[in-house]
Amino acid sequence: MGETKVRYRVVRVADKTDDQKTASAILNALASSLTQEDLQEFILSQVKRIIHGNNAGTWKGDFEGAGILSLEDLTQIALTEGFELPANCQPTDQVGDLVYISGDSVGGVIQVTKVDITNYSKMPGVGSL
Repeated sequence: MGETKVRYRVVRVADKTDDQKTASAILNALASSLTQEDLQEFILSQVKRIIHGNNAGTWKGDFEGAGILSLEDLTQIALTEGFELPANCQPTDQVGDLVYISGDSVGGVIQVTKVDITNYSKMPGVGSL
């Protein structure tokens, strides 16, 4: 059975441009969209989430003026300078120990555990304290 596609002759501006859909709502975008406008709101919301995560914000902003870096810029920084993130480690860990992310973020702080080269489940190291 074939699929019917409707082609637009012109692009029109949608009446609805909500970009605050939740992650769970976005997962069901195709099933819950009745119109192209409905689907557009989910797409705008996903773009907003790529830029701002779950924080306040919108898809249509002056990102450069707000100091929001592009993915290309972030990649260059990661490759040349690296990133520092707050992490929760064990009291026995020391500065310079290699660590890996061992658990979900708690209160915005990632959980890390010291790398143990004798235990494959505690490899590879992805950072240092």
